[in-house]
Amino acid sequence: MYKCDIKIMAVKPRRKMVLSMLEKMGLTEEETVIYDDREHGGGTLYTCRKCWEAPVPEGVTHRLVLQDDLLLCDNFVEIINRIVNAQPEFIFTLFCSRMRFEYALPNSPYIIVKGRNAWGQGMMMPLKFVEPMFEFADRELGKDFPFDDGIYSWWAVQEGIQIMTTIPSTIQHLCPTESTLGYNNKNKVSKVWIGEDLSDVNWDSQAFTFSPSMPMDVSLKKQQERLPALMSKPVYTVFRENGGNTFENQKN
Repeated sequence: MYKCDIKIMAVKPRRKMVLSMLEKMGLTEEETVIYDDREHGGGTLYTCRKCWEAPVPEGVTHRLVLQDDLLLCDNFVEIINRIVNAQPEFIFTLFCSRMRFEYALPNSPYIIVKGRNAWGQGMMMPLKFVEPMFEFADRELGKDFPFDDGIYSWWAVQEGIQIMTTIPSTIQHLCPTESTLGYNNKNKVSKVWIGEDLSDVNWDSQAFTFSPSMPMDVSLKKQQERLPALMSKPVYTVFRENGGNTFENQKN
């Protein structure tokens, strides 16, 4: 029997949304939420990593790290635990805006994302993956690398691990045009969200299918090559000098 716990990576100006998510899950802020505690903020990997490396309760085998601007399905915690028991060896990206209903199996929600796309809104995986993944990230990208989603994809490619998602989606992205990294995109929402009631979905299925090919936008090698220029872009200068990655800061 596998068991998944949940952490939320958050910034304080989004606390109202965080509290709504916690209420939906029946979880406490103290045990679940890790806020960005840097004076001037910065890239999201900092808080993401704190979530993954937080103490693990006895009996927990998997962890889900959520971002702070999500709408969750009903019975979310129960469904997450059914997912890890049906498909325990995969990395899950619970959000993938490239999914379409026509890709799905008729009687199973599970689909492998060809191209190993990972989206940081909701990432779930066995805890045994955490240490080697961050060792890889430190070695290949450095400890100042800002992003919280690319490392899942690049590490999965290296290790030959598949990334899976679900159709329908268990989460919906509420603030696609208020990105803390400045990547505002109104289309960065789930196209396979059918609402909060997912009681008719066969979460216990062990069957899965494959999406059409969806290559990652940037290879690890290209990311390494462009990192110095990337870190000098204005959005990162704003992070370092003018208050960092807060919701209000990005709105103004």
